[in-house]
Amino acid sequence: MELYMLLIEKKRKAQTISMDFYTSLIIFIMILGLSISLWDDSIKDVSWSIQVQEMNNYANKIADSLIRSQGYPLDWTNETVDVLGLVEKSHILNHEKALEMKNISSGKMAGLFGYAPYKLYIQVNNISDMPVLIGGVNVTWGNYNHSLANSITKTTRHALLNNNNTIERVSILVYIWN
Repeated sequence: MELYMLLIEKKRKAQTISMDFYTSLIIFIMILGLSISLWDDSIKDVSWSIQVQEMNNYANKIADSLIRSQGYPLDWTNETVDVLGLVEKSHILNHEKALEMKNISSGKMAGLFGYAPYKLYIQVNNISDMPVLIGGVNVTWGNYNHSLANSITKTTRHALLNNNNTIERVSILVYIWN
């Protein structure tokens, strides 16, 4: 009989302990879930920041190449270009190269600058912030639709354009987005 009473007492004590255990387990799971959620949000923020920095680096690299390099070979065409550059002299863009840039395929452009998986748009603007016209053709490359972008970066460089022996101030805008 004493053994039976002892078992009943232990059973009751175990029930009390199990309720405490379940309560603390639920609280622990809630804290763990909240911690995992906060950690996941932090990782997403860091990932987004790294992606924006990478896009900025690509935009700066492309813009610098366009205004500081003559390209290779020096008399490149859309089919022969190995290094894309638009200048004929330091910071003076060549209008023929600017027009020829329009004919470079997106695959070739991605190969030249390695900006994949992002999208690229290049626009040469005059002093009035309108696209430069050479022979009635806008000096742009790519298709720009900012409404489809999750994040976007824009870099601007200033140069001079030799447009059929007329020098004008221009801005080169490089947009990269995903």
